[in-house]
Amino acid sequence: MKKIIHLEKFQSSNELEILLLQSTGVSYVWSYADSSLLDPELKEEEKKELFQIMPKHNPMDPFFYWYCEVRRYHQFFDSQQNCLMSFMNYYLIWLKEGKPDYKEARKLFLEEEALNNAIRNN
Repeated sequence: MKKIIHLEKFQSSNELEILLLQSTGVSYVWSYADSSLLDPELKEEEKKELFQIMPKHNPMDPFFYWYCEVRRYHQFFDSQQNCLMSFMNYYLIWLKEGKPDYKEARKLFLEEEALNNAIRNN
């Protein structure tokens, strides 16, 4: 019988690992960072814990490698729920698109970055 996990607050990193292993077939775990890592000029009272999901064993996991390209600079979240929702959303997109590799994601990222730069420069 599968363990029921309540998404309001994970009680342990094992709950995330179980949930994602059941959903994706891969073991993922929480990674934690301080928001000052992304913005060193934050005042002490503005700092908060940020969450990221990482593969437990294989950093070259095909989905995660693709996700890192698609979500470059956007992998840290201020809540576990937002982090998980984004991760699973992109996992479903990856599946729907036929499990593209990171090279395709890199191409899309560069196209999007060029478009954003063109918009900023006009």
